[in-house]
Amino acid sequence: MDSEGRVERNMAGHPTVSLEGERPELEVNFTGTAFLSDDGRSILTNRHVVEPWERHSASKRMLELGLQPLIRKMLAYRPQDRQGINVEVERMHESMDIALLRAPDLIPDRHPLMLSHQRVTPGEEVVLLGYPTGLRALLVRASTEFIANIDVRDSISFWELAAELAKEGLVQPLASRGIVAQVGRDVIVYDAETAKGGSGGPVFSLEGEVIAINTAIMTEFGGSNIGIPVEFARSLMLRQAIDDPPGASPAP
Repeated sequence: MDSEGRVERNMAGHPTVSLEGERPELEVNFTGTAFLSDDGRSILTNRHVVEPWERHSASKRMLELGLQPLIRKMLAYRPQDRQGINVEVERMHESMDIALLRAPDLIPDRHPLMLSHQRVTPGEEVVLLGYPTGLRALLVRASTEFIANIDVRDSISFWELAAELAKEGLVQPLASRGIVAQVGRDVIVYDAETAKGGSGGPVFSLEGEVIAINTAIMTEFGGSNIGIPVEFARSLMLRQAIDDPPGASPAP
């Protein structure tokens, strides 16, 4: 911070950081997409959504210095809810970009998403849901009245803005439609459009079942995207269920 309490920035526009002094700690906010699976309690997303430093270039130097990243707060917002719920990581896949979350205060959803048992083939149509660009896309779709109410404030934090969007029912996903270009053992490639923030979103067949979890963007090739076949998520859920069955008492 400078002498007037403003954040000092480097030539790239990023805050300058130091390991010395008594200044505010650096916090970085991330958004992503997740969805409730058909068992009614498993929330699926990408591993890099809950461990964003894996793919965040600015974090690499900090990790090289021996600093340890820490998730301070993680909230999930559902379109029908007017406030966020706390979520926590239950398990991550050892090799695939998939994570399993739990929400202790989650009220069971009457319409969880069904995981498909069928493999798609090239040429089939798919639909992708998610929150590309995070809060920015939600603001673009907000009313002028909502934007005006936000603008009159002296400042509003990331978390306050998310809460206001949810309160007004503005946390709604975007859908895009595309064609499957390739199906491999570990990946499904399709051209349904998305962007940062869409990671972890469900990829649907036209039958309405989830066939993949969106995980990466091929920016060099016309915006084609990559999803992880849903069977990897199902195996992760199965391992969690075996190790920690519902109703089991914790070990002493």
